[in-house]
Amino acid sequence: MPPGGAPPPPPADGESAPWVRRAHLGWLQAFGQTLKLVAFEPSRFFRLVKVSESGSAVLFGVIGATVGTWVSLLFSYFTATASYSMMEGFLRQMQEKGVDPQAFAWVFKQVTGAAFALQALVTPLLAVVVIYVAAALFHLVLLIFRGAPRGFDGTLTVVGYAYGIYVLTALPMCGGLVAVVWFAVAAIAGLTEAHRGKTWKSALAVFAPFLLLCLAGCLAAVTIPALMKASVPPGPTSL
Repeated sequence: MPPGGAPPPPPADGESAPWVRRAHLGWLQAFGQTLKLVAFEPSRFFRLVKVSESGSAVLFGVIGATVGTWVSLLFSYFTATASYSMMEGFLRQMQEKGVDPQAFAWVFKQVTGAAFALQALVTPLLAVVVIYVAAALFHLVLLIFRGAPRGFDGTLTVVGYAYGIYVLTALPMCGGLVAVVWFAVAAIAGLTEAHRGKTWKSALAVFAPFLLLCLAGCLAAVTIPALMKASVPPGPTSL
């Protein structure tokens, strides 16, 4: 150990995450070990992990988010089906008015099933897009404040592994909210350690896109009604 009792510095090239060794460990074990490190030891994990293996990090995030979303969609589908069963009273009223309830039931099931199937198909592609867009936005803010000395691969590695936490969206009710908060915490710790930077820069990088979205939403809520009101021609005036 170096003088003063300080811990040894991390290796210059880092260490491979368990997920990178999935061919040897097995996919399930490698995913579980990596998720545990990302979720509960993000500072240590991202201080040591190789940033040159960002492709594996992206794959980890895509799989985690996809599995979580698929489980959530399955739960939502069965919930919607159960809700339909509770609508039998409404369907009977429709039948009394001359509307065939079976036709309504068929349309409901087809639309619901198609919507869930479409969401399931696009989930992996959407996860890839979100990871790269989020990494690009975070990295842009870090570049502005000179907080990304290890390049885009460092930022992408952090976002990819941290996005795997979205497997928690499989939890009913509050899973999505928990995943968002936990992702933010892991990403801030990860960007700080991966880039050997300051925590405030990492926090600003993570929260700046959300703040911009909120600002854009507020501006839209104010300007759109004003534009719609201005576009309506004035009514006739009475003498």
